[in-house]
Amino acid sequence: MEIRSDIPYPKDVNYRVYKDQKSLYPFDDMNVGDSFEIYPKAIDSVRNLASRHGAKNKTKFSILPYKDHYRCWRVK
Repeated sequence: MEIRSDIPYPKDVNYRVYKDQKSLYPFDDMNVGDSFEIYPKAIDSVRNLASRHGAKNKTKFSILPYKDHYRCWRVK
C-alpha cells in the first residue's frame, strides 16, 4: 500500500450524505418474524448495525445459526 502526503484532506466534507443512505441490510423493511441470510464474514458487521438500528428505532434483532449458515431475525 502506497502512503502519500501530497493529497490534502477535504475541508468541505458533508457527512450527512452517509446519514441519509439506506443500509446495506433490510432492517427498515422487516416485520417481526422476518429474517435474512448472513455470510459468515459479515456477522460482526450485521450484529453491530442491527444493534444500532434497533436502539435508534426501538426494534430488536437476533442473529443465530440456521442449518449451514446464519440468519438475522427481527424479534421486536
